[in-house]
Amino acid sequence: MRNIIFIFLLVPFYCVLSQQSDSLLSDKFNKAIYAYHNKQYQEALKLIDEVILEKKTEHTYNLKGVILFEMDSVESAIKYFLKAIHLSPKTLEYRENLVQALIKLKKYDDAIVEIDNILKIDPEKSSTYYSRAVLHSEKRDYQKAIADFSAAIKLNDKNPNYYQARAEIYYLIGEYERALDDINQTIALNRDKTDAYRLRGFILSQLGKQPEALDDFNRYLKTNKFDIDVLLGRAIALYETGKKFDAIEDLDKVLEKDSLNENALLNRAAIFLELDMFDRSLNDYKKVLEINPNNFNANFGVGEIYFEQNDFKNALVYYENALKIKKDNPNLFIKAGNAEFNIKNYPKAIEYFTFAINLTPDQPQTYYNRAIAYKVSGDKINAIADLEKFIKLAKSNSEYSSYIEKAQKEIELLNSK
Repeated sequence: MRNIIFIFLLVPFYCVLSQQSDSLLSDKFNKAIYAYHNKQYQEALKLIDEVILEKKTEHTYNLKGVILFEMDSVESAIKYFLKAIHLSPKTLEYRENLVQALIKLKKYDDAIVEIDNILKIDPEKSSTYYSRAVLHSEKRDYQKAIADFSAAIKLNDKNPNYYQARAEIYYLIGEYERALDDINQTIALNRDKTDAYRLRGFILSQLGKQPEALDDFNRYLKTNKFDIDVLLGRAIALYETGKKFDAIEDLDKVLEKDSLNENALLNRAAIFLELDMFDRSLNDYKKVLEINPNNFNANFGVGEIYFEQNDFKNALVYYENALKIKKDNPNLFIKAGNAEFNIKNYPKAIEYFTFAINLTPDQPQTYYNRAIAYKVSGDKINAIADLEKFIKLAKSNSEYSSYIEKAQKEIELLNSK
Protein backbone atom coordinates (compact mmCIF):
# COMPACT_ATOMS: atom_id res chain seq x y z
CA MET A 1 0.00 0.00 0.00
CA ARG A 2 2.51 2.56 1.12
CA ASN A 3 5.72 3.01 3.07
CA ILE A 4 4.84 4.38 6.49
CA ILE A 5 7.08 7.30 7.39
CA PHE A 6 8.21 7.49 10.97
CA ILE A 7 8.97 10.82 12.60
CA PHE A 8 11.97 10.58 14.84
CA LEU A 9 11.46 11.85 18.33
CA LEU A 10 14.87 13.47 18.47
CA VAL A 11 16.24 15.36 21.40
CA PRO A 12 16.64 19.08 20.56
CA PHE A 13 20.02 20.74 20.85
CA TYR A 14 20.59 22.47 24.15
CA CYS A 15 23.58 24.63 24.85
CA VAL A 16 24.82 24.95 28.42
CA LEU A 17 26.26 28.30 29.47
CA SER A 18 29.93 28.17 30.28
CA GLN A 19 30.98 28.70 33.87
CA GLN A 20 34.08 30.59 32.79
CA SER A 21 35.82 32.96 35.12
CA ASP A 22 36.86 35.25 32.26
CA SER A 23 33.91 37.58 31.77
CA LEU A 24 34.96 38.45 28.20
CA LEU A 25 35.01 34.81 27.20
CA SER A 26 31.70 34.22 28.92
CA ASP A 27 30.26 37.19 27.05
CA LYS A 28 31.50 35.82 23.71
CA PHE A 29 30.10 32.40 24.55
CA ASN A 30 26.68 33.88 25.29
CA LYS A 31 26.82 35.96 22.09
CA ALA A 32 27.62 32.78 20.15
CA ILE A 33 24.52 31.14 21.66
CA TYR A 34 22.44 34.20 20.77
CA ALA A 35 23.71 34.17 17.17
CA TYR A 36 23.02 30.43 16.95
CA HIS A 37 19.44 30.81 18.13
CA ASN A 38 18.95 33.61 15.59
CA LYS A 39 20.33 31.37 12.82
CA GLN A 40 23.37 33.58 12.32
CA TYR A 41 25.55 30.51 12.04
CA GLN A 42 28.65 32.07 10.49
CA GLU A 43 28.78 34.71 13.25
CA ALA A 44 28.12 32.03 15.89
CA LEU A 45 30.94 29.88 14.50
CA LYS A 46 33.37 32.82 14.47
CA LEU A 47 32.56 33.64 18.09
CA ILE A 48 32.80 30.08 19.41
CA ASP A 49 36.11 29.57 17.62
CA GLU A 50 37.47 32.63 19.44
CA VAL A 51 36.28 31.16 22.73
CA ILE A 52 37.80 27.73 21.99
CA LEU A 53 41.20 29.33 21.34
CA GLU A 54 41.18 30.39 24.99
CA LYS A 55 38.93 27.83 26.66
CA LYS A 56 38.46 24.22 25.56
CA THR A 57 35.55 22.79 27.55
CA GLU A 58 32.77 20.29 26.92
CA HIS A 59 30.36 23.24 26.64
CA THR A 60 32.36 25.02 23.95
CA TYR A 61 32.91 21.82 21.96
CA ASN A 62 29.21 20.97 22.15
CA LEU A 63 28.15 24.44 21.00
CA LYS A 64 30.54 24.32 18.07
CA GLY A 65 29.11 20.89 17.22
CA VAL A 66 25.52 22.14 17.12
CA ILE A 67 26.48 25.16 15.01
CA LEU A 68 28.31 22.94 12.50
CA PHE A 69 25.33 20.59 12.45
CA GLU A 70 23.00 23.41 11.46
CA MET A 71 25.49 24.42 8.76
CA ASP A 72 25.32 20.85 7.39
CA SER A 73 28.93 20.15 8.32
CA VAL A 74 27.76 17.01 10.05
CA GLU A 75 31.01 15.04 9.96
CA SER A 76 32.79 17.96 11.62
CA ALA A 77 29.96 18.32 14.15
CA ILE A 78 30.42 14.68 15.14
CA LYS A 79 34.10 15.33 15.94
CA TYR A 80 33.16 18.10 18.38
CA PHE A 81 30.36 16.09 20.01
CA LEU A 82 32.90 13.32 20.59
CA LYS A 83 35.28 15.83 22.17
CA ALA A 84 32.49 17.02 24.48
CA ILE A 85 31.66 13.42 25.41
CA HIS A 86 35.31 12.68 26.11
CA LEU A 87 35.39 15.52 28.66
CA SER A 88 31.98 14.71 30.13
CA PRO A 89 31.01 11.07 29.35
CA LYS A 90 27.80 11.07 31.39
CA THR A 91 26.21 14.21 29.98
CA LEU A 92 23.25 12.89 27.99
CA GLU A 93 22.82 16.06 25.94
CA TYR A 94 26.11 15.55 24.12
CA ARG A 95 25.38 11.91 23.36
CA GLU A 96 21.88 12.76 22.16
CA ASN A 97 23.31 15.41 19.85
CA LEU A 98 25.75 12.82 18.52
CA VAL A 99 22.84 10.45 17.83
CA GLN A 100 21.08 13.12 15.81
CA ALA A 101 24.19 13.74 13.74
CA LEU A 102 24.67 10.02 13.08
CA ILE A 103 21.03 9.70 12.04
CA LYS A 104 21.39 12.61 9.63
CA LEU A 105 24.24 10.70 7.96
CA LYS A 106 22.09 7.54 8.01
CA LYS A 107 24.67 5.80 10.16
CA TYR A 108 21.95 3.89 11.97
CA ASP A 109 24.14 1.16 13.45
CA ASP A 110 26.45 3.75 15.01
CA ALA A 111 23.44 5.70 16.28
CA ILE A 112 22.04 2.55 17.90
CA VAL A 113 25.36 1.90 19.63
CA GLU A 114 25.32 5.44 21.03
CA ILE A 115 21.72 5.05 22.21
CA ASP A 116 22.81 1.87 23.98
CA ASN A 117 25.38 4.01 25.81
CA ILE A 118 22.69 6.55 26.74
CA LEU A 119 20.48 3.79 28.16
CA LYS A 120 23.33 2.57 30.34
CA ILE A 121 23.43 6.03 31.89
CA ASP A 122 19.65 6.55 32.05
CA PRO A 123 17.58 3.39 31.48
CA GLU A 124 14.30 5.02 32.49
CA LYS A 125 13.80 7.51 29.64
CA SER A 126 10.97 6.31 27.42
CA SER A 127 11.82 8.60 24.49
CA THR A 128 15.25 6.97 24.19
CA TYR A 129 13.69 3.55 23.63
CA TYR A 130 11.34 5.17 21.14
CA SER A 131 14.25 6.68 19.20
CA ARG A 132 16.08 3.35 19.10
CA ALA A 133 12.89 1.61 17.99
CA VAL A 134 12.57 4.00 15.07
CA LEU A 135 16.15 3.26 14.05
CA HIS A 136 15.45 -0.48 14.19
CA SER A 137 12.39 0.07 12.02
CA GLU A 138 14.46 2.03 9.50
CA LYS A 139 16.74 -1.00 9.30
CA ARG A 140 13.64 -3.23 8.95
CA ASP A 141 14.56 -5.05 12.12
CA TYR A 142 10.93 -5.06 13.12
CA GLN A 143 11.03 -7.42 16.12
CA LYS A 144 13.67 -5.28 17.83
CA ALA A 145 11.61 -2.19 16.99
CA ILE A 146 8.53 -3.76 18.59
CA ALA A 147 10.54 -4.64 21.70
CA ASP A 148 11.75 -1.05 22.08
CA PHE A 149 8.34 0.50 21.41
CA SER A 150 6.97 -1.87 24.06
CA ALA A 151 9.68 -0.74 26.49
CA ALA A 152 8.77 2.89 25.83
CA ILE A 153 5.08 2.11 26.46
CA LYS A 154 5.93 0.32 29.70
CA LEU A 155 7.72 3.44 30.94
CA ASN A 156 5.03 5.82 29.65
CA ASP A 157 1.69 4.24 28.80
CA LYS A 158 -0.04 7.58 28.20
CA ASN A 159 1.88 8.62 25.08
CA PRO A 160 -0.28 8.02 21.97
CA ASN A 161 2.73 8.29 19.65
CA TYR A 162 4.28 5.15 21.10
CA TYR A 163 1.18 3.06 20.44
CA GLN A 164 0.81 4.46 16.94
CA ALA A 165 4.44 3.73 16.08
CA ARG A 166 4.07 0.13 17.25
CA ALA A 167 0.79 -0.14 15.32
CA GLU A 168 2.65 0.92 12.17
CA ILE A 169 5.17 -1.88 12.65
CA TYR A 170 2.45 -4.44 13.28
CA TYR A 171 0.74 -3.21 10.12
CA LEU A 172 3.94 -3.58 8.10
CA ILE A 173 4.46 -7.18 9.20
CA GLY A 174 0.82 -8.13 8.66
CA GLU A 175 -0.25 -8.48 12.31
CA TYR A 176 -3.40 -6.48 11.71
CA GLU A 177 -5.32 -7.39 14.88
CA ARG A 178 -2.43 -6.22 17.06
CA ALA A 179 -2.08 -3.13 14.92
CA LEU A 180 -5.77 -2.41 15.45
CA ASP A 181 -5.47 -2.79 19.23
CA ASP A 182 -2.60 -0.28 19.32
CA ILE A 183 -4.17 2.29 17.03
CA ASN A 184 -7.41 2.10 19.01
CA GLN A 185 -5.38 2.87 22.12
CA THR A 186 -3.76 5.80 20.29
CA ILE A 187 -7.18 7.24 19.46
CA ALA A 188 -8.45 6.62 22.99
CA LEU A 189 -5.56 8.74 24.29
CA ASN A 190 -5.93 11.46 21.65
CA ARG A 191 -9.17 11.54 19.66
CA ASP A 192 -7.99 14.57 17.67
CA LYS A 193 -4.96 12.75 16.21
CA THR A 194 -6.09 12.65 12.58
CA ASP A 195 -3.19 10.58 11.26
CA ALA A 196 -4.25 7.81 13.63
CA TYR A 197 -7.57 7.56 11.78
CA ARG A 198 -5.58 7.38 8.55
CA LEU A 199 -3.62 4.37 9.74
CA ARG A 200 -6.70 2.72 11.27
CA GLY A 201 -8.45 3.02 7.92
CA PHE A 202 -5.71 1.00 6.23
CA ILE A 203 -5.68 -1.57 9.04
CA LEU A 204 -9.45 -2.03 8.92
CA SER A 205 -9.28 -2.36 5.14
CA GLN A 206 -6.76 -5.19 5.47
CA LEU A 207 -9.06 -6.87 7.98
CA GLY A 208 -11.91 -6.73 5.46
CA LYS A 209 -13.86 -4.21 7.55
CA GLN A 210 -14.49 -1.87 4.65
CA PRO A 211 -17.45 0.14 6.04
CA GLU A 212 -15.44 1.01 9.16
CA ALA A 213 -12.40 1.77 7.02
CA LEU A 214 -14.52 4.17 4.96
CA ASP A 215 -15.57 6.03 8.10
CA ASP A 216 -11.92 6.58 9.08
CA PHE A 217 -10.80 7.54 5.59
CA ASN A 218 -13.69 10.03 5.33
CA ARG A 219 -12.83 11.56 8.68
CA TYR A 220 -9.18 11.96 7.73
CA LEU A 221 -9.93 13.37 4.27
CA LYS A 222 -12.05 16.18 5.74
CA THR A 223 -8.82 17.92 6.70
CA ASN A 224 -6.40 16.23 4.28
CA LYS A 225 -8.27 16.24 0.99
CA PHE A 226 -5.38 15.47 -1.32
CA ASP A 227 -3.65 12.56 0.40
CA ILE A 228 -3.12 10.26 -2.58
CA ASP A 229 -2.57 7.10 -0.53
CA VAL A 230 -5.79 7.63 1.42
CA LEU A 231 -7.77 8.37 -1.74
CA LEU A 232 -6.46 5.10 -3.15
CA GLY A 233 -7.34 3.31 0.07
CA ARG A 234 -10.83 4.78 0.09
CA ALA A 235 -11.30 3.87 -3.58
CA ILE A 236 -10.56 0.23 -2.76
CA ALA A 237 -12.93 0.31 0.22
CA LEU A 238 -15.65 1.87 -1.94
CA TYR A 239 -15.14 -0.79 -4.60
CA GLU A 240 -15.28 -3.58 -2.01
CA THR A 241 -18.58 -2.21 -0.71
CA GLY A 242 -20.06 -2.18 -4.22
CA LYS A 243 -19.70 1.56 -4.85
CA LYS A 244 -17.76 1.24 -8.10
CA PHE A 245 -18.56 4.65 -9.53
CA ASP A 246 -17.65 6.37 -6.26
CA ALA A 247 -14.37 4.44 -6.36
CA ILE A 248 -13.73 5.74 -9.87
CA GLU A 249 -14.28 9.32 -8.62
CA ASP A 250 -11.55 8.87 -6.01
CA LEU A 251 -9.20 7.33 -8.57
CA ASP A 252 -9.90 10.28 -10.86
CA LYS A 253 -8.83 12.64 -8.06
CA VAL A 254 -5.59 10.72 -7.60
CA LEU A 255 -4.85 10.86 -11.32
CA GLU A 256 -5.56 14.59 -11.43
CA LYS A 257 -2.71 15.00 -8.95
CA ASP A 258 -0.48 12.25 -10.33
CA SER A 259 -1.35 11.25 -13.89
CA LEU A 260 1.27 8.47 -13.89
CA ASN A 261 0.15 6.75 -10.69
CA GLU A 262 0.29 3.05 -11.62
CA ASN A 263 -1.91 1.85 -8.76
CA ALA A 264 -4.67 4.31 -9.60
CA LEU A 265 -4.55 3.49 -13.32
CA LEU A 266 -4.58 -0.26 -12.64
CA ASN A 267 -7.49 -0.07 -10.21
CA ARG A 268 -9.53 2.19 -12.48
CA ALA A 269 -8.80 -0.04 -15.46
CA ALA A 270 -9.95 -3.11 -13.52
CA ILE A 271 -13.21 -1.42 -12.52
CA PHE A 272 -13.84 -0.24 -16.09
CA LEU A 273 -13.27 -3.82 -17.25
CA GLU A 274 -15.83 -5.14 -14.75
CA LEU A 275 -18.29 -2.54 -16.03
CA ASP A 276 -17.64 -3.65 -19.66
CA MET A 277 -16.25 -0.21 -20.43
CA PHE A 278 -13.56 -1.77 -22.58
CA ASP A 279 -12.21 1.32 -24.34
CA ARG A 280 -11.62 3.22 -21.10
CA SER A 281 -10.14 0.14 -19.45
CA LEU A 282 -7.82 -0.46 -22.38
CA ASN A 283 -6.70 3.17 -22.32
CA ASP A 284 -5.73 2.96 -18.63
CA TYR A 285 -3.96 -0.38 -18.97
CA LYS A 286 -1.95 0.87 -21.94
CA LYS A 287 -0.91 3.98 -19.99
CA VAL A 288 0.46 1.65 -17.34
CA LEU A 289 2.38 -0.29 -19.99
CA GLU A 290 3.88 2.95 -21.27
CA ILE A 291 5.17 3.57 -17.75
CA ASN A 292 6.14 -0.04 -17.07
CA PRO A 293 6.00 -2.56 -19.95
CA ASN A 294 6.67 -5.37 -17.48
CA ASN A 295 3.59 -4.77 -15.34
CA PHE A 296 1.95 -8.18 -15.02
CA ASN A 297 -1.55 -6.94 -14.19
CA ALA A 298 -1.64 -4.51 -17.10
CA ASN A 299 -0.53 -7.14 -19.62
CA PHE A 300 -3.04 -9.61 -18.24
CA GLY A 301 -5.77 -6.96 -18.22
CA VAL A 302 -5.22 -6.00 -21.86
CA GLY A 303 -5.32 -9.70 -22.73
CA GLU A 304 -8.66 -9.99 -20.93
CA ILE A 305 -10.13 -7.06 -22.86
CA TYR A 306 -9.12 -8.50 -26.22
CA PHE A 307 -10.41 -11.92 -25.17
CA GLU A 308 -13.78 -10.45 -24.21
CA GLN A 309 -13.89 -8.80 -27.64
CA ASN A 310 -13.10 -12.16 -29.31
CA ASP A 311 -9.79 -10.81 -30.58
CA PHE A 312 -7.93 -13.93 -29.52
CA LYS A 313 -4.70 -13.28 -31.41
CA ASN A 314 -4.16 -9.94 -29.69
CA ALA A 315 -5.23 -11.47 -26.39
CA LEU A 316 -2.46 -14.05 -26.79
CA VAL A 317 0.16 -11.35 -27.37
CA TYR A 318 -0.55 -9.88 -23.93
CA TYR A 319 -1.13 -13.20 -22.19
CA GLU A 320 2.29 -14.30 -23.45
CA ASN A 321 3.83 -11.03 -22.25
CA ALA A 322 2.33 -11.72 -18.83
CA LEU A 323 3.69 -15.29 -18.88
CA LYS A 324 7.20 -13.95 -19.41
CA ILE A 325 6.78 -11.98 -16.18
CA LYS A 326 5.03 -14.59 -14.05
CA LYS A 327 5.04 -18.30 -14.92
CA ASP A 328 3.31 -19.63 -11.83
CA ASN A 329 -0.21 -18.34 -12.51
CA PRO A 330 -2.49 -21.27 -13.50
CA ASN A 331 -5.37 -18.97 -14.44
CA LEU A 332 -3.15 -17.26 -16.99
CA PHE A 333 -2.22 -20.58 -18.60
CA ILE A 334 -5.93 -21.47 -18.79
CA LYS A 335 -6.72 -18.13 -20.41
CA ALA A 336 -3.91 -18.57 -22.94
CA GLY A 337 -5.08 -22.14 -23.59
CA ASN A 338 -8.63 -20.94 -24.24
CA ALA A 339 -7.35 -18.27 -26.62
CA GLU A 340 -5.27 -20.83 -28.55
CA PHE A 341 -8.27 -23.15 -28.67
CA ASN A 342 -10.42 -20.39 -30.17
CA ILE A 343 -7.95 -19.86 -33.01
CA LYS A 344 -7.86 -23.65 -33.50
CA ASN A 345 -4.24 -24.06 -32.39
CA TYR A 346 -5.13 -27.18 -30.40
CA PRO A 347 -1.62 -28.53 -29.69
CA LYS A 348 -0.63 -25.18 -28.12
CA ALA A 349 -3.92 -25.07 -26.18
CA ILE A 350 -3.18 -28.55 -24.80
CA GLU A 351 0.31 -27.39 -23.81
CA TYR A 352 -1.06 -24.42 -21.86
CA PHE A 353 -3.77 -26.51 -20.17
CA THR A 354 -1.09 -29.02 -19.16
CA PHE A 355 1.01 -26.25 -17.57
CA ALA A 356 -2.07 -25.16 -15.61
CA ILE A 357 -2.77 -28.72 -14.46
CA ASN A 358 0.81 -29.16 -13.30
CA LEU A 359 0.39 -26.03 -11.14
CA THR A 360 -3.09 -26.92 -9.80
CA PRO A 361 -3.79 -30.63 -10.36
CA ASP A 362 -7.07 -30.54 -8.41
CA GLN A 363 -8.81 -27.95 -10.63
CA PRO A 364 -11.60 -29.82 -12.51
CA GLN A 365 -12.32 -27.27 -15.23
CA THR A 366 -8.86 -27.47 -16.77
CA TYR A 367 -9.19 -31.22 -17.35
CA TYR A 368 -12.50 -30.61 -19.14
CA ASN A 369 -10.94 -27.89 -21.33
CA ARG A 370 -7.98 -30.09 -22.20
CA ALA A 371 -10.28 -33.04 -22.90
CA ILE A 372 -12.17 -31.03 -25.51
CA ALA A 373 -8.88 -29.90 -27.07
CA TYR A 374 -7.76 -33.54 -27.23
CA LYS A 375 -11.11 -34.50 -28.72
CA VAL A 376 -11.04 -31.98 -31.59
CA SER A 377 -7.41 -32.85 -32.33
CA GLY A 378 -8.38 -36.56 -32.66
CA ASP A 379 -6.76 -37.91 -29.47
CA LYS A 380 -9.63 -40.06 -28.20
CA ILE A 381 -7.70 -41.87 -25.43
CA ASN A 382 -6.40 -38.75 -23.71
CA ALA A 383 -9.77 -37.01 -24.14
CA ILE A 384 -11.56 -39.84 -22.29
CA ALA A 385 -8.90 -39.93 -19.57
CA ASP A 386 -9.27 -36.19 -18.92
CA LEU A 387 -13.08 -36.39 -18.91
CA GLU A 388 -12.97 -39.20 -16.37
CA LYS A 389 -10.54 -37.18 -14.22
CA PHE A 390 -12.86 -34.19 -14.49
CA ILE A 391 -15.88 -36.21 -13.34
CA LYS A 392 -13.95 -37.60 -10.38
CA LEU A 393 -12.87 -34.15 -9.20
CA ALA A 394 -16.15 -32.40 -10.03
CA LYS A 395 -18.40 -34.73 -8.00
CA SER A 396 -17.45 -32.96 -4.80
CA ASN A 397 -18.33 -29.52 -6.21
CA SER A 398 -21.95 -28.64 -7.05
CA GLU A 399 -20.71 -25.84 -9.29
CA TYR A 400 -19.84 -28.44 -11.92
CA SER A 401 -23.00 -30.57 -11.73
CA SER A 402 -24.24 -29.58 -15.21
CA TYR A 403 -20.80 -30.22 -16.69
CA ILE A 404 -20.66 -33.74 -15.26
CA GLU A 405 -23.61 -34.80 -17.41
CA LYS A 406 -21.97 -33.23 -20.47
CA ALA A 407 -18.71 -35.05 -19.73
CA GLN A 408 -20.48 -38.36 -19.41
CA LYS A 409 -22.18 -37.82 -22.79
CA GLU A 410 -18.82 -36.89 -24.32
CA ILE A 411 -17.30 -40.16 -23.04
CA GLU A 412 -20.24 -42.18 -24.46
CA LEU A 413 -19.85 -40.44 -27.79
CA LEU A 414 -16.10 -41.02 -27.94
CA ASN A 415 -16.49 -44.69 -26.97
CA SER A 416 -19.07 -45.19 -29.71
CA LYS A 417 -16.61 -44.18 -32.42
